[in-house]
Amino acid sequence: TDGSIFLRASDLALKVGTMSAAGAINLLTVNGSIVGGSITTTNGSVSLVSSADIGLGAITAGGNLSALALAGVIGQTDSKVASAAGTILIKALGDITLTGIVSASSATDAVTVQSLAGAIVDGGDTNLDIVANSTGAVTTLLAVKGIGSGNALETRLATLSVTNTTSGDIEISESDALRIASLSQSASGGAKVHAGGNLNVVGAVSVGKALALSSGAAVTVGGLISGSTVTISGETGVALDEKVTATVDDIVITSNGAIDARSTLEAARHVTLTSDGATSIGGTVTANSGKVSVTAGGAYKQTGDGAGHTGGDTSGGASATVT
Repeated sequence: TDGSIFLRASDLALKVGTMSAAGAINLLTVNGSIVGGSITTTNGSVSLVSSADIGLGAITAGGNLSALALAGVIGQTDSKVASAAGTILIKALGDITLTGIVSASSATDAVTVQSLAGAIVDGGDTNLDIVANSTGAVTTLLAVKGIGSGNALETRLATLSVTNTTSGDIEISESDALRIASLSQSASGGAKVHAGGNLNVVGAVSVGKALALSSGAAVTVGGLISGSTVTISGETGVALDEKVTATVDDIVITSNGAIDARSTLEAARHVTLTSDGATSIGGTVTANSGKVSVTAGGAYKQTGDGAGHTGGDTSGGASATVT
């Protein structure tokens, strides 16, 4: 059609075959699910609202895309892609299973995925699960029972903000560079984020259990980091400009390049820094019931007025060593 489409159904499932419009397409079901087919708009938005479940099909939206399952789950079949020129909002009471969400938006709400009582799940490996890598684009993931838990979400994002509250892990596998605006894991699980390119942490990262941040390039920490155990690995380098805290166990920092620790490092047990390149430590390093160990393949530099080899104040239940 050259115009828009609005379709409302009650007490039955709405099964979409092929639907296209120049304007908007709005589908609403009451006491029934939406089973997606092929939906295309040239310039308009696509809105799917169901009081039950939604199955996402192949969607191409010329504007924004939203899918709201008010009392159900949202699923997506492997190999299917839902794309939008504008922002994407995916929200459900239960689990949300994704295999291909693509937004060309550069907005701070480019992609928002929220499960109010469930998990955000990787549904397949044919496509990247979420793509929103335009300059300025922010992807926000919110769940209760895990985000990529046990099977990491594969992404290509510019900036990520992620929160999980009750159970399950957070696991993200980014194909290239990634900027973390915030990461909050108050559930019983841990968090793992890997970036194929540079990983830049600009906001607070707080995890009750183990936290692992890794990059195929460099890691830069400009936000407060906290986890029961903290592991940071950067292939070409690690730069720490904000405090890193391990509340229960160790801090482990490794790189095949240089390590530049300009901030405070505090671990309940050990602090271990291992690099094939130069290592510079200029902040306070505390290993409360263990030791501080530094292995530098290149030059080693201490700055500040603190005791020992670490610069600043260094303390621990055992001696600090340099190898």
